[in-house]
Amino acid sequence: MQTNAVEDDLPCASRGYLYQEQNLLEKRPVSAQGFSQEFSLLGVTSLHQILMFAGLSQGIAPALEIANSLTNLSEGQHSWFTAGFVLTLGVFTIPSVRLGEVFGHKRILICGCLWYAFWSLLAGFSQTVHNGGYNGATFFCVCRAMQGIGPALSVPNGFSILEASFPPGQRKDTALSLYSSGAPLGFVIGSVMSSVFAVNFAWEWCFFVLAAVCFSAAGLSVLILPQQDPRKECCINDIWVKLDFTGIILSALGLALFSFAWNQAPAVGWRTPHIYFLLIIGVLLLAAFVYNETVVANPLVPLRVMNSSTNLVLACVAAGWGCFVVWAFYLFQIMQAVRDWDCLVASAAVVPMAVESLAVAFLLAYLTPGIEVYWAFLVSFIGFTSASVLVATAPLDQTYWANIFVSTLLLPLGIVMAGPLATILLRNSLPEDYRRVIGGLVLSVLAYSMSIALGMARTVETQVNEIKLDVLSGYRGAQYCGIGLGGLGTLLASALLFQYSSNRST
Repeated sequence: MQTNAVEDDLPCASRGYLYQEQNLLEKRPVSAQGFSQEFSLLGVTSLHQILMFAGLSQGIAPALEIANSLTNLSEGQHSWFTAGFVLTLGVFTIPSVRLGEVFGHKRILICGCLWYAFWSLLAGFSQTVHNGGYNGATFFCVCRAMQGIGPALSVPNGFSILEASFPPGQRKDTALSLYSSGAPLGFVIGSVMSSVFAVNFAWEWCFFVLAAVCFSAAGLSVLILPQQDPRKECCINDIWVKLDFTGIILSALGLALFSFAWNQAPAVGWRTPHIYFLLIIGVLLLAAFVYNETVVANPLVPLRVMNSSTNLVLACVAAGWGCFVVWAFYLFQIMQAVRDWDCLVASAAVVPMAVESLAVAFLLAYLTPGIEVYWAFLVSFIGFTSASVLVATAPLDQTYWANIFVSTLLLPLGIVMAGPLATILLRNSLPEDYRRVIGGLVLSVLAYSMSIALGMARTVETQVNEIKLDVLSGYRGAQYCGIGLGGLGTLLASALLFQYSSNRST
């Protein structure tokens, strides 16, 4: 009872971390000493978050320019530039957290950063491969998918280091809130940088620059991030049991096949036999994964202790971020393919997101605990949904300063707040021993849902514009799909708020 009284007096971000004291002692982090070290630690870990979203936007903003230069790409298949990246990001995030626990978070983070740099470098040579007479489009899509593994390894482990290095309090709340603002900041930086090269017919250089920055980030991580000892598991000595190797294989194959079917179907048609085959095999593998997680000693995902609240939170995250990626991808399609803006002008149109995100981050740090967290969580999904509504309903000849501009101001409410608040709510719902996986679980759901949402939106687009004569209607149909996802997230967040209010009144 005394702990609960203390908890109620703390800001919301601290409230979620009170329960981690024992777990942090097991990790034995080197705590940041002084403002300069704290600032450096925050800067380096945030850099990995920024690089992840910069990599995401490099497949969205200049997608049409890249597709035009890789002439052997089928129509509409440029969505794979984004879908492949977020697919592997979502698939490998949870296993990467386990790898960090077994081998050390810093080691896995550095490996992920170097992996990201290597495949970014290779992606930049896609035009050379194409000019050599080979299938440069397929090569580029493969590189994009392999790129996603890099931030899947680096970002969740960087978050674990950041979280463990700050004691509970206002400084930690502020640090984690500023960390969350790296998402829209990275998206804007990646969009603008890639577009600058694309309008000068040198899009491949944005990937060379990304590779160089990733190599630099790896070096900074070696110098600045504290070393953490691997977490020790009682009574578990077998490395395969520690890793839950069976769970890793089943989840990776199941998620990959399921997403591939959703994203390939709009191009080849849902009636194509191999689409159904891949979809069914993916579902069976995922069912086997769920069973495996309920019986193994050290599961990747704590299904046995998850309840209705945790499931609602994760479903909200999936719906909200699915809405985001549809908003982003089809906003750029509308601005470039319909309004005839070049990709640099289109990227400039989303710059207000970066400015707004900092204001939202500071607001997030000073939220008080309790019901305000649930209300803020609901507001974040209203932000996702409202932004999509504005883009879907914007008249073709309307000025930028109306619907599109306002949508870029509303979207940061979702991007900045949804993830951190979901992490807090999950920490308050799960037993202490399982809270170490929450950051990775949220990122995994976030990324994988973007992959599936793109496939869903592409399906709607191709059905609405089946005869290829009304491009704008197809894009708007896809945006309405995003609105549906955002609306679903809003309804689920409302149900979560109602559930909390009901439990509180009793």
